[in-house]
Amino acid sequence: MMIRPLMRAELSKVHPLLKMFAEEVKLAGGYSPERFEELWAPMMELGFAEIFVAEDSSGIGGVLGATYVPDLFSAVQAAQSQFWFVDPQHRHGSASARLFSAFENEAKRRGAQKYFVGHKIGVHEEAMKEFFVRHGYRLGENIYWKNLCP
Repeated sequence: MMIRPLMRAELSKVHPLLKMFAEEVKLAGGYSPERFEELWAPMMELGFAEIFVAEDSSGIGGVLGATYVPDLFSAVQAAQSQFWFVDPQHRHGSASARLFSAFENEAKRRGAQKYFVGHKIGVHEEAMKEFFVRHGYRLGENIYWKNLCP
């Protein structure tokens, strides 16, 4: 699979994968393709966000969206993985790790000094923990949710 940045005009190409992601992680509020484009298109145009895709002849099989903005407390350039999903048919290869490398390489290119990543509790939890630790990350905070939407 080839890893490449997604162009703003191609946002609709990732809707099927992001719908699968929302269902797999039981994302509160579900997934709205229209809302996704309303939020991500301007952030991409302003240079605050990047979406990387893993693509082969059958189409897009993986996606990672990240934001690159200054930390709100220190103004240090920060990178944060917002979502990361590879469809089950493509999880046997290197697409997932290569998407993550694209995120980190872009963060380095932009001069980020803080990298934030996370994963949903209960969804590949141990494998993700091992992956992040192996790549030099450490647990930095716990986040508690109170979802008022379905």
